[in-house]
Amino acid sequence: MTSSPRYLTSEIPPVPGVIKQRPEDFYVEELPAYEPCGEGEHLYLLIQKQDRTTLDVASDLARHFDVKRSAVGYAGLKDARAVTRQMFSVYLPGKDENSYGELHLQGAEVLWTDRHTNKLRRGHLKGNRFVIRLRDVQLAHVIQTEEVMRILEKKGVPNRFGPQRFGMRGNNDLLGRLLLLNDARGFINALLGPDEIHPDDCPESRAAFAAGDYRKALNLLPRSRKTESRVLKMLASGRRPKQAVKAMDDATGRL
Repeated sequence: MTSSPRYLTSEIPPVPGVIKQRPEDFYVEELPAYEPCGEGEHLYLLIQKQDRTTLDVASDLARHFDVKRSAVGYAGLKDARAVTRQMFSVYLPGKDENSYGELHLQGAEVLWTDRHTNKLRRGHLKGNRFVIRLRDVQLAHVIQTEEVMRILEKKGVPNRFGPQRFGMRGNNDLLGRLLLLNDARGFINALLGPDEIHPDDCPESRAAFAAGDYRKALNLLPRSRKTESRVLKMLASGRRPKQAVKAMDDATGRL
């Protein structure tokens, strides 16, 4: 944090520290817009996850209950490198959830389940509660921290946008525009190619893509880059750009 008019607490000196060293340093709890009524065709599950994306868990639920991904609902996407609690719904008309056997989720656990009459959809939440641990804070800065908290408690926390909306490279707006323009080749180049304006942590993979070696680019890509991996696999198998773009997860494309 720097002393700048763009910060709500700019008159207070910065408080140096380290965030998100561990997943448990960032806790997010979803605040539901309503509670399940106890009956209906949709199974609601409150799930706590760690080091998993919302889409990962949704896919696991779809596989376990043998339904399409579209049958699984959630109110919003939660951070992967964090401990998060959120509700999911699964459309199971006339079916007993216990008939599918015990549910095992990698990196996640079901806290409770209930039934409701409708699918959980985007925006079906009041908000999110956060617990953020700031490490390596010097004792001398505690007073400044308390002053900052008093201001935030009184005025609220600004809703600022960063990597969560604009992506790790800060170019989600460009990617979205190219999708709207139906420019598959331009989208793929922006997603996978090198870019001096929007650098990131896998330059070797991007250089291989620019050289036309899609298989090498895929092998050099971090495992966490699932969207890029899906597109590269399609390109490496000889698919055309429009076909490769369609390999993206639908929810990712909508975001």
